[in-house]
Amino acid sequence: MRVKGRVHEEELDLLLVMGFKEFLILFLGMSTSVVGASQVTCPNQTMAAVEGDNNVTLTMEVDPSVDLMKGRVDVKRDDLKNVTVHSFRHGRDHLDIQSPQYKNRTTFFCYLKGKRVVGVILSNVTLNDGGLYSFYVPGLGAPCTINLTVAAKTEGPAKDAGDPENFPPWAIALVCVIPLLVAAGVLLCCWRSGRFKNCGGSGADQDIEMEPTSTTGGEGVVQNGYAPVSAQD
Repeated sequence: MRVKGRVHEEELDLLLVMGFKEFLILFLGMSTSVVGASQVTCPNQTMAAVEGDNNVTLTMEVDPSVDLMKGRVDVKRDDLKNVTVHSFRHGRDHLDIQSPQYKNRTTFFCYLKGKRVVGVILSNVTLNDGGLYSFYVPGLGAPCTINLTVAAKTEGPAKDAGDPENFPPWAIALVCVIPLLVAAGVLLCCWRSGRFKNCGGSGADQDIEMEPTSTTGGEGVVQNGYAPVSAQD
């Protein structure tokens, strides 16, 4: 009877220990998820950019009580394997592990505005930059993930070669100057030939008036005609 009693006691102790472990695991899991949900938020889970844009800013917000100067923030591409966009550790950039495609194209920032805003500015955007970006902060639960889409840059409609807007400035100036030079040359030639000397004057160049006359020609036959009458002096 004593043996059976001891067996029952050992089984009871084992059940109590297992139950406590399960409760502890469940409690810790719930605590972690609550802390992560309350301390990390993504203000913009989707972002759009165009190929060639100077900058695109990816941000997350954390609780003001979190001191990132003593911790670390890793920004990674979840859709690519082993691609680190930017790493910030213990108050300074840690770029030794940064992927080559992001070299000299990222700027990390952190400031306090109600919540603590953390972000990365990505410059000279390319089509290959489109994808999933996640901010990882140890101890804050689930990361903040942002889906960035990059559209191809579209060119404007082709301009007609005959469009005046496509002419270079020197060609437009030449087209305007040539007619003026031609007109000046014609006026100079007329002046040298003397065509402008008697314009509007009197004398030989004055208009001659014609009067009808009758003439007798031959054997007394009258012929009608016009004889010039010179202007009186």
